[in-house]
Amino acid sequence: MVICRLNIEMDFVTGVQWYEQLVQAIIVTFFMYVLLSILNNVGILYFTYLEMSTVMQPDTTSATETFLQDPNFEKSKTCYQSKNESSGIEFTFSTFLNLRSSNFGKDPNTLRHVFHKGSPPPDAYPLISPGVFTLGDKNTLRIYMGSADRWDNFIDIPNIPVEKWFHLVITCKGRNIDIYINGNIIQRMSLNSVPKLNFGDVYTFQSLSNDDGRRDITPDNRYNISGKADGSLSRLTYYAYALSYAEIDAIYKMGPSTKIVSADNQIPPYLMDAWWVQSYQR
Repeated sequence: MVICRLNIEMDFVTGVQWYEQLVQAIIVTFFMYVLLSILNNVGILYFTYLEMSTVMQPDTTSATETFLQDPNFEKSKTCYQSKNESSGIEFTFSTFLNLRSSNFGKDPNTLRHVFHKGSPPPDAYPLISPGVFTLGDKNTLRIYMGSADRWDNFIDIPNIPVEKWFHLVITCKGRNIDIYINGNIIQRMSLNSVPKLNFGDVYTFQSLSNDDGRRDITPDNRYNISGKADGSLSRLTYYAYALSYAEIDAIYKMGPSTKIVSADNQIPPYLMDAWWVQSYQR
């Protein structure tokens, strides 16, 4: 009887220990699952954050540049596809521009290239989403945005500052393209169809050339390009969503970068560190 009782007690103790070990294993497994889920979500949020904006050119430059979009290249500056919101496609391009007076007053019905995303040189046709050009005969920006039904939707922004820095923002929200100058909304272009996004590279100050021979388009609306614009840009940045007014205002108040890089990657000796402050705030 005593031996039988001892065996029962030992079996009971062993059963309790086994049950406690099982509970501990379940608890550890549960916490490991929770921890891994949290780390996975943090990783997703981190990489999503990285994809929300791309600084293509943080400095001030007048150089001809190409920003590769293929993420397989180490030096690519990929503009990840728009994060579709409830209103549809959204994205933003933001930059500071300083355009010389030499761009204007010479060649009517011609364009000069500032930057675009899409088709490569020599003509940047037909993918332009978006494209920024100067008009040859007046201080006006022409901004192109391709859509599903046509490639050459554009809007003109007249009376832009000349020989001064100004902040340009292009936002897309659904079918509406809004243009901001120095933090103020200036124009809205409403597309008849959805914007036509592309995987093309981003090009700045390219010596493009195109002779638009379409007879059903008036000469002042044709896509005639004659070279690159004379000027500089700074802080060229892409966002995979439409910036809010507060975000645009905050970037505008930053001003252009004081780090100046010329086409040969040398800082021009005749410019003071704060030269843009005096010019920009006049």
